[in-house]
Amino acid sequence: MKTLEKTFTANYDKTGSMQFTEQKREGNVACYERKYPDGRLHSYEVFEVKVIKAGAKLPNGAVVAEDYERYPGAASFGKGAYSVNTQERADFRYEELKTTLSNRPPAEVNADGDEVVVVRKAGRKAVIRPEMTFPEAEKWTMKDLLALNPAYTPPLLYVALQKKIAAKVVQCVGEQRVAGARGKPAKIYSLVKS
Repeated sequence: MKTLEKTFTANYDKTGSMQFTEQKREGNVACYERKYPDGRLHSYEVFEVKVIKAGAKLPNGAVVAEDYERYPGAASFGKGAYSVNTQERADFRYEELKTTLSNRPPAEVNADGDEVVVVRKAGRKAVIRPEMTFPEAEKWTMKDLLALNPAYTPPLLYVALQKKIAAKVVQCVGEQRVAGARGKPAKIYSLVKS
């Protein structure tokens, strides 16, 4: 079986050739670092390694000659693959994916030894996230809050923050515009003093 290379160059999403380097791998869970040709970090990609079996038909009509491990395609991201910007988030997603896959029931096999596809209930399993941690500073932004809570993605953190505002635990105390920046100004938050 052909396994994934530890280091390779590819142009997967038509943004130019990128350098992919394996950071860690345990079983069928892997983390690769993705860099631009000049060495700048693009992202970390954490995913479940899929095996394409010999005999599988390819889109062009050819047949796979030998089993091989496949790097995830664009359609896999958000399901069994994740692209994140920091090492902390990559580590969190890596551990989360390992736990999810270890809790997956074993594949069922028929009398001929062939793996049987079992249809399971659709939907994602709930992920229990830790309680939100707030910065020690008196005032802070979403960016500061995101740095302290790597278990949250920006949209999930925003929703959790809105719930804290509704519960009168946090309040918005102003806005801050960075010189030369485009877009909306950053909101400034603080804890409600009791």
